[in-house]
Amino acid sequence: TAAVERRGSQQFSSYSGYSDNFEWTGPYEDQLDRDHWHRLKRQILAIDALHFRNRRDQYNMSHITRELNKAYCGFKKHHKREEPDIATGKWGCGAFGGDAQLKALIQLMAAAKAGRSLAFFTFQDKGLSKELQEIYHLLTSEGTTVGKLFKLLDTYCTRQQRAEDSSQHLFDFIRLSITPSRSQL
Repeated sequence: TAAVERRGSQQFSSYSGYSDNFEWTGPYEDQLDRDHWHRLKRQILAIDALHFRNRRDQYNMSHITRELNKAYCGFKKHHKREEPDIATGKWGCGAFGGDAQLKALIQLMAAAKAGRSLAFFTFQDKGLSKELQEIYHLLTSEGTTVGKLFKLLDTYCTRQQRAEDSSQHLFDFIRLSITPSRSQL
């Protein structure tokens, strides 16, 4: 389990693409403000992601708990001063085979427990962006706690482990589980 934080890092190059399409596009002039040590006011957090060769393996509560703990350790406030919002995205979803809906919820839960705001970047995935906004609105309007969401994930994972129930998407399961008429919160 690894979560590494870097403060004051500076960008020197512009780029485009990702993975096999990643390429340098020219120099970059960083314009961020600096702190009293003359470091750029930037924090970068790197958290390792589990690699899932079999997609169903990620729906195991021990894996989810491990990912939640890693994200929480990285997101929690380490200093008394104000921490910046967390800017994140599809952590572990590319080459590592993670479910973007699951990873988004894990990060949302960890940020909530850490008392930090979260901005989730979907990298032009308009479907995920829309679904994530809708599920966030549902969860917040119904007052869903991290504990309640954890229990829902446990139920969902149990169903995903069964072959006959593995086709339902996580957000669909949550929508059916938390409705205004059935909410107990």
